[in-house]
Amino acid sequence: MSLDLPEGWRLEHVKCAPRLNCQSHEAKTECQYVRARVSKRQSRFHEVARIARDEADAEHVRIKYVCDGTTFCAKISLLVPLVQRHAVLLSPTLDVYRTLSRAQLYAPCFSFLELGCAGGVTCVRLAQYERLRLVAGLDKSAEPIEQAHTRNAKMQTPDGLSLLSPLVFAQCDVLELSDSEFLAAAQALWFDAKVRATHASLPPTAEPECASLHGSDAGDSGTCGLCRPDCVFTHVWIDLNGSRDVAVLQCVVQKVLRTLHPLLVCVKTSKWCELIDAADSPQWLVTL
Repeated sequence: MSLDLPEGWRLEHVKCAPRLNCQSHEAKTECQYVRARVSKRQSRFHEVARIARDEADAEHVRIKYVCDGTTFCAKISLLVPLVQRHAVLLSPTLDVYRTLSRAQLYAPCFSFLELGCAGGVTCVRLAQYERLRLVAGLDKSAEPIEQAHTRNAKMQTPDGLSLLSPLVFAQCDVLELSDSEFLAAAQALWFDAKVRATHASLPPTAEPECASLHGSDAGDSGTCGLCRPDCVFTHVWIDLNGSRDVAVLQCVVQKVLRTLHPLLVCVKTSKWCELIDAADSPQWLVTL
């Protein structure tokens, strides 16, 4: 079966660890928003910034941080472009998949759901470094969920590292659920006891940074126009290791789009990427 995307959505294959492609000054100003890696060897990121008009040199470009307006001369090789909405990203490797999760979730009004979270590594790392409304993981097997709970519990001990975001895990087989059952399972994550204890302290509307990033999409009330009330999770990442069937993955993606109404979806799948390469007709997110 082919993937039937809603109007305005696009399918993009991220072939390598994403970074800004800047061969000219014009190319540098095409990308509206970026995030800079803390260092070449780390997947942690600085705050969201825009490309400034003044060019530095062949290897650097001046960026302006959205949060406070300060500028910085950043290495182009460390800049990752932001995909703000309406894309299904295909990642052939786990490294690219996890890098995308940490780079693309930048606003405190965002929420993250991973289908096929396994031991919860992606979710825990995201909750550790990014301040979000909620980070949640679902997996069909009991053993990986137990591992995820254990990893989460270790992070909450005095000897562990603190988490910036509420983090929950639950056992659920998305392939076996109807649309209504899947929606109920996703909504139930918000009512987890651990979330209830922290959710009240989170901002009820978007932070100024989020509203400024979304520009005209932010409503008059200051709430984020992109994070609609029907958007159960703004970002959904899918890593179904047991499935090599592209048709199954396409069904899951369409179920996510129908029920959760996210802004962005990412799928880890080497097979789907190979099929797109063979078709020789994709629109790439970045060119390295």
